[in-house]
Amino acid sequence: NTSQSVTYSTRAIENVSDIMDALNISTSMSIKYGTIHGNGNASFVNENKVLDSELNYVVSVIVNNDALAATEDMDFLDIPGLPLERFTEVYGDSFISGFTEGGEFNAVVSIKLNDKSKFKAVKQAVDVQLAVGPPTLEIGAKESIDKEHSEALRNTEISISVNWVGGGEIKKPKVPWTIKSVVAIANAFPSMVARSSARTQAILTRYTSLRTFQAGKERYEEPVIILNYVPCSLYTADLFDALMIYKRLWKRIGEIEEGASGWNLLENNLRQDPIPPEPVALNEARLLCREAMTLITEEVRAHQA
Repeated sequence: NTSQSVTYSTRAIENVSDIMDALNISTSMSIKYGTIHGNGNASFVNENKVLDSELNYVVSVIVNNDALAATEDMDFLDIPGLPLERFTEVYGDSFISGFTEGGEFNAVVSIKLNDKSKFKAVKQAVDVQLAVGPPTLEIGAKESIDKEHSEALRNTEISISVNWVGGGEIKKPKVPWTIKSVVAIANAFPSMVARSSARTQAILTRYTSLRTFQAGKERYEEPVIILNYVPCSLYTADLFDALMIYKRLWKRIGEIEEGASGWNLLENNLRQDPIPPEPVALNEARLLCREAMTLITEEVRAHQA
């Protein structure tokens, strides 16, 4: 029999890069394309809905089937005569030592509020409904709370994007995606994966973990040989958040430009150097946003070259 390890995760998202991190989507690739881009997980995320919504959540269920495979000793095969400075170019910083099998279920839930004053009530309702895992409330109390939360979610626009690997057909095509169906399927997903699993991701192993590499590592002691890309991922995540902020501003200013005559500058505006709702000023602001987005893209491309 195959045992399972299951990880349930529900998190409120403040930055778009948090979604990228949760779904293992490349931020540097997304910056190059100016939109969420990368692996298969990237295509199902509705970027516009995420940017336009006041509340965003990611629900994830990761199931690993802990099947015991025959262990094999892996040897580092050196290429005779390879210059040390070409080590990373030829070998990379790690190698694929195997694959995890099981399943992954991801859902992005975005809620746009028509009434901003209901933010606290809506957030509380969604927080409780997305508490993935075994139920903790008595039936009577649960029915009362469900009614209260349904009332709070009225006049809100809820968008749900879903992606999964393994588990087979997890939902009938005609059944709509709702918060309740997301939670129900997330709870049932491990059982579905037990019947139908798939390869979920490659296992990347650093060369320094190999005994044969350690035996001859005096050749590779120079710090420039095996690079550590973790700091780069943190930096690109910050750059991507900045790119999305400028992109949202660029889009919002464009919407204001279309109906500039209906906007007036607040008399008691506390913001420093507010932008007047005039065509020339709005166009200049859009150009500044575009310039900032271009600088971010060039920064990533320069370090990938």
